[in-house]
Amino acid sequence: MSTRRRLPPRLAAVVVVAVAAGTTAIAVAGGAAPNDVTLAGALKDDKPIAFTPADIAWQGSELSQRAVTLGQRVPLPTGGNFNGIRWNDLQTATDDDINFILQFNAACQWLRAAADQRDVEATAAIWKLIPAWPAMRRGGNGDVFLAALARLSVGGTNEASVALTVCRESHERESMYATGHGRTPPA
Repeated sequence: MSTRRRLPPRLAAVVVVAVAAGTTAIAVAGGAAPNDVTLAGALKDDKPIAFTPADIAWQGSELSQRAVTLGQRVPLPTGGNFNGIRWNDLQTATDDDINFILQFNAACQWLRAAADQRDVEATAAIWKLIPAWPAMRRGGNGDVFLAALARLSVGGTNEASVALTVCRESHERESMYATGHGRTPPA
């Protein structure tokens, strides 16, 4: 059952800071099939993420379950999941908050897959679509991820982009959290 109430006006800032700082959360399932390019393309038609107060805010186990439901629309590379996201740390979140975190996290997983040269064909196809996802359209996130991806393709550089470094650090925290809670960590 969802809770109907207005969210505190600073929730958007907390979520953005949490994501930027690499805060992670619990979701026990994760994402669509890695080669589901059609699904990835469908996200581009989603409404923009607004982070405005909504009538419905999810809490506790309902928040985690809502994340599992919404996460089924977000494609991930092989072995990817959202098991390391700590939804309960948020305490309350709207669908827009959840979608932003899921899409941002998925983009990180796809960036790491590109860096590791995993799912090469699917990764190339997905990266043509990721910049159109609502979380990537917001605040230039898509441009940051595309610049990191371009840096990977240049080759000859030993320095990882800031985005890739942040994604790898976040992955380490998510993997430790998932493993510590008996869940399969994301690849």
